[in-house]
Amino acid sequence: MKRITALTHPLIDILHTCTPQFLHQHGLTPGSYGLLSKSEQDALIHSCGLMNAPMSLGGSVANSILCARQLGIPATLLGLAGEDTFGHHLHHQMRLSDIHLPLPLVADARTGTCLSLITPDGERTMRTCLGVATTLAAEHVLESSVASSAWLVIEGYFLTASDQNSGALRAAIQTAKQSGTKVAFTASAEFVIHAKRDEILKEILPHSDLLLANAGEAMLLAGANSPSSALESLSTQIPMVVITRGKDGALGATANTTWHTPAHTPTSPVVDTTGAGDIFAGAFIAGLMHGLSPEIAGRGAARLASVVITRFGSQLPADARALWDQEVSATAP
Repeated sequence: MKRITALTHPLIDILHTCTPQFLHQHGLTPGSYGLLSKSEQDALIHSCGLMNAPMSLGGSVANSILCARQLGIPATLLGLAGEDTFGHHLHHQMRLSDIHLPLPLVADARTGTCLSLITPDGERTMRTCLGVATTLAAEHVLESSVASSAWLVIEGYFLTASDQNSGALRAAIQTAKQSGTKVAFTASAEFVIHAKRDEILKEILPHSDLLLANAGEAMLLAGANSPSSALESLSTQIPMVVITRGKDGALGATANTTWHTPAHTPTSPVVDTTGAGDIFAGAFIAGLMHGLSPEIAGRGAARLASVVITRFGSQLPADARALWDQEVSATAP
């Protein structure tokens, strides 16, 4: 089977449970995402009183390909981490998951970290220092990795992080188009759409085969007032569109059909919701690579998204493949 290659910011998530009052005291909007300098992030970590805080692998599309790998898809990660404690931990854990990492750790550089503040309702407020990940440039895009893959997965964050990242994203798309590799674009966040909407519509989507976005991102991108109207508009511009809507499930469309994926009810209390979209994306593409229809791939993705929100961090349990097999087998025609 061909592989999936991801162009991503690999991160270490530093997890901290907190109260809504803590967010208010620090001027943080619940559920928001923001970038900080190293000193700013360190100050916020210090205010949390964190000592030996739990860590988890992170990074939007990095989470997606970890999920795909658990579902039997060979996977390559193109992203930079520093030769520090975080970077060694990240590479070690990725290799334990059998993710191919062709780019070495960067000497004297800081690995990207994300402070994830988790409130009792399971929502994350994230403040990230991307570190050396922003220096990934076109020269780091290994043509052999992209050309030998069935899918290249890219994230919108690359358009706003640095000029080097933006150049890498464009180089990866060009290589994919030249080699017949399909391109999946994940919108990443609403601030990305606000900053780069015209660029995405004119320069990224015309070269993409799949768009994955949540309802807010999709409506901003399409200039629409509902997820369904956003789907109708975007599906005229790209071969396949999937819009996730949390507890309302997901909507999808190709040139010939539309579908609705119902949300799967979690079997345990919800503790951390942020990784759901990443897991849905990875499981959906994995389903397509296993030859499933988009409708069935969506149902398997919804099942795993309902599992990850019952866990801290964005990684699935060891039995994720069995749960996915159960779901897609039960829903297959």
